[in-house]
Amino acid sequence: MASLGIRLLDRYVMHEFWQLLLVAVGVQAGILLGADQLQDILRSITQAGMPVRTALTVVGLELPWIATYCLPAGVLMGTLIGFRRLSADAEILALRANGVSFLRLLRAPLLVGLFASLISFSLNEFVVPMARETTHKLMVVGVYNSELPFGQNVLVGVREGEDSSLSRILIAEYYRLKRMSNVVVFDLTRRNAVQIINAASGFWQHGQWVLNQGRVYEISSVNTAATIRFFDRLAIPGMTKFSKLPDKQERRPELLNVWQLSEYITCLKNHSPVPFDLLLLFQRKFSQPLGCLAVVFAGAPLGLISHRARSDRGIICGGLILLAYFVLQSTTTALGENGHLDAVTAAWLPNIVLSAVGIVILCLRVD
Repeated sequence: MASLGIRLLDRYVMHEFWQLLLVAVGVQAGILLGADQLQDILRSITQAGMPVRTALTVVGLELPWIATYCLPAGVLMGTLIGFRRLSADAEILALRANGVSFLRLLRAPLLVGLFASLISFSLNEFVVPMARETTHKLMVVGVYNSELPFGQNVLVGVREGEDSSLSRILIAEYYRLKRMSNVVVFDLTRRNAVQIINAASGFWQHGQWVLNQGRVYEISSVNTAATIRFFDRLAIPGMTKFSKLPDKQERRPELLNVWQLSEYITCLKNHSPVPFDLLLLFQRKFSQPLGCLAVVFAGAPLGLISHRARSDRGIICGGLILLAYFVLQSTTTALGENGHLDAVTAAWLPNIVLSAVGIVILCLRVD
């Protein structure tokens, strides 16, 4: 009977927290979509002519990344509000009177936090990289599909950089006597963006292509924003090597899973020092999901503040701690990417600080 009572208690507390967690994650995801992602999508539709169906697909593909970003805050608010409700309704007091310790009550929210951490890690490993890469491709295809040339006399030009990597790809529907029409140039020289140039015509002059009457699109790989500008004449550095388009390009580090990123870092170590941002990215593969577990230690004791009166101090303190957590996370990330903090400290310090604050409050609350 005792074991049955314990399992029933866990199910009851866990059910209470799951509902609040889902509501908190949904509200934050909606705010993030409305404030940031939706503006970028509407800009792509109005300025660059992206089809509405493609734009809605891009929004759907962004949801897994948004979920991983909102899960720690959702776990914190769910745990905080859940314990506050149990405390305000005197259920905590009744359980304590029947010999159930507060540490025992932590089992259910800790299991919820652990499960949320596993979900966040799985999304980051198996869903988010594929979704974000697909999003980037859809942005290119959706915005520029009508600009790509189609015909039997298509010219494909490729220019390689000093390290033999692709820097520009030129496609023209018609080419004859150093003149071409319906031209598209993919500029891959920018680190975090792809620039696509479309022009009605072009000609070869003094070692470079001169394009007439066109526009320049730029898509960021960091977010879904797209910019557009028009030109009457634009010069492109000479591209004299012509070949077929590559079948596959090297994936960006942020789109690699843990094992792929580990192999990539090991390969870099054999040739040159590993960039600080790569080391930090590897550590955050683990620290970010486990943030869902760390916030339980802060949310649970805060939910018991002023349990005899229906005070909102616990929720206010929780909001402040959540704000401080994200500020500290952004600060340590910036310091880690610049090499002012080692990768382990930069990635794990926010979780350590948050857990320490929660444990201190827990020790003050428990008799």
